[in-house]
Amino acid sequence: MPRNKISDNIEGIIEYLLTKKYSYSVIQEELSEMNLNVSRSTISRIANQVGKQRQAGLLNSQKPKYYRRRHVATPAVVRRITSYINKENPPTISLMAARCHIDVGTTFRIIRDVIHAKCRKKRPVHRLYPAVIEKRRSRAWRMYRRLCNGRYKNYVTTDEAWFYLDSSQGVRDIYYVRSNEIPEEFKKIERNDLHPVAV
Repeated sequence: MPRNKISDNIEGIIEYLLTKKYSYSVIQEELSEMNLNVSRSTISRIANQVGKQRQAGLLNSQKPKYYRRRHVATPAVVRRITSYINKENPPTISLMAARCHIDVGTTFRIIRDVIHAKCRKKRPVHRLYPAVIEKRRSRAWRMYRRLCNGRYKNYVTTDEAWFYLDSSQGVRDIYYVRSNEIPEEFKKIERNDLHPVAV
């Protein structure tokens, strides 16, 4: 909470009373008679020239420059991070922070609080090469009919999904999704797992 700045007129009155060698309590009494409520600490700061503006007045009577912390979550930085997380294989948070010249914690807060995105894990799937995909396309339906024992004629069973493993060229095992959006499908990442012998 910023402090209440006293006016230049009140400060001039206090400086005038200080030239008369009045004590702080006497100065307070004089000011109270003028309906002015000033604390002793304020009178002490004026007497000792404490404060940036008073120190600058002693040097060259110019107002000092106040340095504020740079606001890093600018619209340009937010757009750049948004473009990064919208990629199929987003870079790491540390890499995004290095590219935007900001802190890692700031990058994480921008993703969480400004963009409102969440990091999710990709679903691991088997690595399918073109030859394996072609074999599954030609064999899967015949194998499914043999395993389901005619159940496909009446209704679709859950084991049918086992024959629709998809290939993926995923590199990163994470992706980002907005909190107000529902992903159309789960993203996948391929693994070098052994395929079942029967497929």
